[in-house]
Amino acid sequence: MNKSSAMQQRLLYWQPEALSFCYLLLMDIAWNCYHRTGKYQKAERAYLLASDMVPNRMMANYKLWRMYLGLGNEKKSIEIAKRILSQPVKVINSFTINARTEIKTFLSDK
Repeated sequence: MNKSSAMQQRLLYWQPEALSFCYLLLMDIAWNCYHRTGKYQKAERAYLLASDMVPNRMMANYKLWRMYLGLGNEKKSIEIAKRILSQPVKVINSFTINARTEIKTFLSDK
């Protein structure tokens, strides 16, 4: 069993409220403690973990995609953009619509 699958198995036992809280806390840590201070490898790991924790929320992958764009990492930007577009989204809102439109435009230019 890989690391991600093991994490998902453990998280199956958590209450949805606890998962949401952990997800939001991890996103805050990724952005404020790592991404904004230039600790990009730690930010990447935190965004990926948040994405694994709650796979139907788009924000972690979107922030990871924006980070890759900012760093000029086209290969990873394209990879995560494709993942976002294939990701099932539980709640359709203005963020998901705008983010998906932005990502489709990015991919159409590649």
